[in-house]
Amino acid sequence: MFALSVESAVRHAIEEIERLLDSDELATLRNTYLHEQGEKREQVFQELRMNAESLGFRVEFVDGRPVPAPLDTEGQPLTPEAFSQLPEEQRAAIEKKTPELDDRLGQALQQIRRLDRQTSDGLREIERTAARRSMEPIFDELRASLPVSADSRQGAYLGDVLGDLLDQVDDIRAFDEPLMPGHPPDRRARRERLLERYRVNVFVTNGSGGAPVIFENNATYYNVFGRADYRAVGGLMVTGHTQIQAGSLHRANGGFLVLQAADVFGPQGIWEPLKKCLRSGEINIEALGEQIRSVPTQSISPAPIPLTAKVIIVGTPGVYQLGWSSDEDFRKLFKVRADFAPDMDRTPASIGHLASFVRRRCDTEGLPSFDKAAIARVIEHAARLAGHQQKLSTRFVDLADIVTEAAYWRSERDGGGPVNRDDVSRAIEQKQFRGALYEDRLQQMIADGTIHIRTSGEAIGQVNGMSVYEMAEHSFGRPTRITARVSLGEGEFVHLERETEMSGRLHSKGFLSLVGYLQGKYGTDRPLALSASLGFEQIYDEIEGDSAASAELYALLSELGQFPLKQGIAVTGSVNQLGEVQAVGGVIEKVEGFFEVCRTDGLSGEQGVIIPTDNKRNLMLRDDVIEAVRSGQFHVWAVSTVDEGLEILAGIPAGIAGQKGYPADSIHGRVTARLDALVQKQGEFAARLDGQSPSPAGKRRNTRTG
Repeated sequence: MFALSVESAVRHAIEEIERLLDSDELATLRNTYLHEQGEKREQVFQELRMNAESLGFRVEFVDGRPVPAPLDTEGQPLTPEAFSQLPEEQRAAIEKKTPELDDRLGQALQQIRRLDRQTSDGLREIERTAARRSMEPIFDELRASLPVSADSRQGAYLGDVLGDLLDQVDDIRAFDEPLMPGHPPDRRARRERLLERYRVNVFVTNGSGGAPVIFENNATYYNVFGRADYRAVGGLMVTGHTQIQAGSLHRANGGFLVLQAADVFGPQGIWEPLKKCLRSGEINIEALGEQIRSVPTQSISPAPIPLTAKVIIVGTPGVYQLGWSSDEDFRKLFKVRADFAPDMDRTPASIGHLASFVRRRCDTEGLPSFDKAAIARVIEHAARLAGHQQKLSTRFVDLADIVTEAAYWRSERDGGGPVNRDDVSRAIEQKQFRGALYEDRLQQMIADGTIHIRTSGEAIGQVNGMSVYEMAEHSFGRPTRITARVSLGEGEFVHLERETEMSGRLHSKGFLSLVGYLQGKYGTDRPLALSASLGFEQIYDEIEGDSAASAELYALLSELGQFPLKQGIAVTGSVNQLGEVQAVGGVIEKVEGFFEVCRTDGLSGEQGVIIPTDNKRNLMLRDDVIEAVRSGQFHVWAVSTVDEGLEILAGIPAGIAGQKGYPADSIHGRVTARLDALVQKQGEFAARLDGQSPSPAGKRRNTRTG
């Protein structure tokens, strides 16, 4: 509003000055003043003539310049020829008076020049006074309409505009002259050119009434700090105050600017100038690289603008840690850190917020509305993405995609109406289908026997572990056969993947925890006279994580105790040295992955997955898996200890140690019996090597050595 009002007032003022310059009123004032100044000029001329005649000269004016000529005895001016024929004494007398005449001529010329300047200044003042009288009502009305006080910055600006307009009267008079030689006069173009001088550059507009919040998604140098544009005029590149463009830092002034860390610290080169702005509290608009040039080239230098914005940088914790540790200014300028969780508690309030998000997405994108069942399905999917029954994911980009795709599937079916639960389910299924090529190929290889996975029967020293594959936005689980072999040895435990450097540090830690459990459980009253090896069959990629530790332990105990394990059950869970089964990640994908394999082979009602008890809250399974569990065709067991898992897999008691040890028909009884047998065989073998019959002493000696 201010800019439009000023432009209208200035345009009106220029038109008033044009009218004034052509008015009879101003012409009368000018003529009157010129007549008065002409009389003063004539008086100077008259005095000069009288002084010259008193010295024997007459002064004539040629082209406005005085030309003196000596007089003869009759008072007539002498020509140069007549002057040269005078007697020498008479010429000398005349020439003697010449210096005095020149002095009086010089004084007269000074008076005339002074009068000319007074005349020019007086005419200009007459025009200024008349122009001021014409424009002051216009600007008074402008101040009243805004309203603007005289002592405000806007009031001072309007006063400056009025004063500068008074200095442009000569330019306004020249409106009928061409802008460039050889071109016809263009009064309109001349007027617009002058109007451009006073046009207000609306730099930033924040009409919301609150503090602005600006998200800069393309944080280049000029987009953040502003720039001065140039335009071509007559083959030259020129700029002006109206060409100054605001950056996002200007638009966020008084509020908040949100930047991405990748842009701030990336090749855009905005970190160093951003620091300078925040330290100085000012925004300077200058050409990129102007500070390193030896010779300035920018033709306009806007005044610095005070900065009161808060800058927010969004990035990963690693970026924050890097900035904190490598740049002292980063610590000083960005002292407040706020971490954002990938999920939120599943409360009535958060469910309401998520429902509002769905509604807002529909309104923004012009999508059909969602019914209650459809919104409930979106909430279930958000819990699945969070991997927790009591959490909701904050991955709103993924949720927004599901909302949009569900609206599409609603448009593909007959009947119309709002988006329903089936539409949302179809959107989720189709998204999973598009990313499931690799999963389908693995499933096909398991089905045709290329990858050996058993889902029925029993086997000793063999169990189905579970792995999770992550392919961009699609993750899935698949079973992996884990096998164990035991022989005589000296307490050696070998993992094939660990020895071949195909496992990561977390997997190695899980394996060593497994070994610690075995040593603490069975090695306190006997040496472990064994050599054990574990391996993942048909795995050719690196494995990481400790979620297979329980499955590895079950396979090893089965091999030691020579009791079979049910092959229709897959296992996941880490194990500590006390035999407690701990929570793992990806439990949803693992359960559903083994379910797919079992369904392909045929569900028998004996298959299922063993998971840690602590992972029960993470189960957000598909509807078909839930239905299979409900009907007894598939099972999900939750265990807290190794013994609980062993009893499910082996179908026999784990056993509780008494005064005589574990019961012989229990799992631990069979394992200890096998370990004792290995010790016995080791002693017998050592005795044969020594050529002696075994004796208790010899046994003790050899088992200690082993």
